[in-house]
Amino acid sequence: MCLTDQGILVGCMRAGTYYWSDDLGQTWQKLEGTAGNGEVYQPWIQYLPDGRIACAGHLGADDPIGSRDQHISIHFFRLEVLRKTKDTKLFVERDFDEEHNRWRNAYTIVLTCNGQPLPNKELEFSYLERNQPETARKNIKLRTDADGTAHVALPHLDEATNIHLSYQFVVRFNIDRADPEYKPAQTPQMLFYARSHWDPPQE
Repeated sequence: MCLTDQGILVGCMRAGTYYWSDDLGQTWQKLEGTAGNGEVYQPWIQYLPDGRIACAGHLGADDPIGSRDQHISIHFFRLEVLRKTKDTKLFVERDFDEEHNRWRNAYTIVLTCNGQPLPNKELEFSYLERNQPETARKNIKLRTDADGTAHVALPHLDEATNIHLSYQFVVRFNIDRADPEYKPAQTPQMLFYARSHWDPPQE
């Protein structure tokens, strides 16, 4: 992959297909309008001083000499950025039940754009309980309010009696880039235990 002066990462796969990222590689999209030279084994890609992108490689793998009509190729093209997307970030805080001195299985999520709350945007809260197959994963759709905030609760986990019951989750925004004005955002995969109390430090 290479990085352009406009902050766009461009990468090439061995099949000769190109992808781009404007969030330093967190998410990738297929780069339209780039017809390469077919298979590019071990692609070598550079952003040139004149603004062109050059990708070199060869057709074939480790075939014995004479067993395949191999060749070396190089592909040049320019990247045109039609619009720059706005930066977004997600913040997640677990809610606390002061009456029972324990953490709830509920979360407050804030979506921001360049440091400002981003209202009326759809988020996805995707979670999977421990020892469950991937097919049991639940995806909950949320929407931010006027303050860029959304809330999600998993009340059935508050009733859990198994102290080892945990679950993983991620929160995503605009992963499919349905909203072309904003960059996608996704939290790291988090893991929490359903039964989690606050243990204050001992005096």
